[in-house]
Amino acid sequence: MNNPGRSSALLMNAFRLACGLTLVLIGCGAMQAQQPSSDAAAKRKAKEAFMEGTALQLQGGRHAEAILEFQESLRYVVSPVTLTAMARSYMELGKLDRAEETVRKAIDIDGSYRDGWELLSEVLISSGKYDEGVNAFEHVLELNPTQRQVYTLARLYEPRNAKRAAELYERYVEKTPDTETYIRLANLYKRLREDAKQVVSLEHALELAPTNRRIRAELIETYVKLDRIPDAIAVAGSDPVSRRTAADSEDLWLHMLSEVAADSVLLVEYETDVRTVITETISRFPHSYFPLVAAGDIALRISDVSTAESVFDIATENLPLPSPVDGLLRISYIYLMNNHADKSLAFTLKYHPKYPKEPRFLTAIGDAYGALKQYSQAVTYYQGSVALDPMQIEVWLQLGMQADNAGMDSVSTNAYYEALRIDPRNPMACNNLAYALAVKDASLDTAKTLAWRALQQQPTNAAYLDTYAWVLFRRGEYEKARTYVQQAIQLEGNATHYEHLGDILERLGEYPDAVSAWQRSLELDPERLHLQQKINQHK
Repeated sequence: MNNPGRSSALLMNAFRLACGLTLVLIGCGAMQAQQPSSDAAAKRKAKEAFMEGTALQLQGGRHAEAILEFQESLRYVVSPVTLTAMARSYMELGKLDRAEETVRKAIDIDGSYRDGWELLSEVLISSGKYDEGVNAFEHVLELNPTQRQVYTLARLYEPRNAKRAAELYERYVEKTPDTETYIRLANLYKRLREDAKQVVSLEHALELAPTNRRIRAELIETYVKLDRIPDAIAVAGSDPVSRRTAADSEDLWLHMLSEVAADSVLLVEYETDVRTVITETISRFPHSYFPLVAAGDIALRISDVSTAESVFDIATENLPLPSPVDGLLRISYIYLMNNHADKSLAFTLKYHPKYPKEPRFLTAIGDAYGALKQYSQAVTYYQGSVALDPMQIEVWLQLGMQADNAGMDSVSTNAYYEALRIDPRNPMACNNLAYALAVKDASLDTAKTLAWRALQQQPTNAAYLDTYAWVLFRRGEYEKARTYVQQAIQLEGNATHYEHLGDILERLGEYPDAVSAWQRSLELDPERLHLQQKINQHK
């Protein structure tokens, strides 16, 4: 099948080479392989054979026949143009060694022949000699290169030498300012961590393509990274395309808000600018839920709870449709994620009466109570949630964990069984139920099966390794238990893991090591006061 791109490239090469051959034949420096009766006749025959060869290159890639014509041309006049054309055909046929040998002959004749150096570079790169190919192309830069050749070399350097690629792209845009090239420059400067130059490149790109939102978004990111908040606001808040409504312009503004929220240093060191972002959001988007909620989140991140509450109050007057419940729950969880469980609870309890049959409200209330360590209350609301929708496996898991924290063993065990009824292979349900059974020395065979099932799914999960070790310990398989708890310690090594290691070593009669393990557990969690009694017993 013909390749239009390849044909077009060959046509351009043929035209360029034909022009080059004409110049060579007109000049006086052509080297003749044999002495015909007339120099003019030799030049004519050389040109005819060359033109026939280039025509064959274009006719469905008849490169083998083209090579014969180029060889005929070389019988009369040896020129770098013809040699380069023949090398091109060798390359197209996959004969890279012959192509390299031939194009090097062309360069030997005329070291200033740019197309020869360029083709040599292409041949070397195709042969897997990438660095040699790039070095060959460097010769082109010494020979008054075209803009295309400067750009091509920059592309060659881009994967391996960002600094050199950036230098060449800068050279290119001096004469040919181009949006995509400025974007490439910006990406290179990002790799080089040259933030100021990255900004300049993006600014130039935006000047050439002011409606390009991808450029605007990246420029916003870079401004925020450099703590240039007023500049970020200027870019995010303008829309040169159509002066659209606020709702149509939200995406860029939201992008800026997300970048600000994610920059912890900015939130601490540039609080004044951050407050400006919040104020501008309220001013520009007074009836847009998502920007307002994002601004409220930022207010919580700088510990301005009163501003957050005010912004969230405005947001609740503009809840997204068709699901206002999602909008309310989003605010509840933003409070929770910013360590304001009390505010989350109050907010969710306030709006729950409007949606009494919505299980997610009950779950959110349970989550808030759990964060406040009011475990019995959390259990009550989780139970209410699964009563409305029994297929919520995540809620069953939370119910199990909070019931365990509340000392409600039977409720906890039942919750994990319900989770496994929905998904028999759920790794968390398997692990937690296995641990609960092991603690009670109940159904240890089942516990071992469940713990192993969880561990097989997540073999590098330290908690699952510890659970399996503890089940083995309860079954009296102390050596195997030691192996698995040591793996848990290697991965994480928390207080529970060291306490379990101490208990296992005690059963193995290795008392000094057991004491060391308990001491390490106590260092990690000083509230494990019961360990001191064990330590004293074996000292």
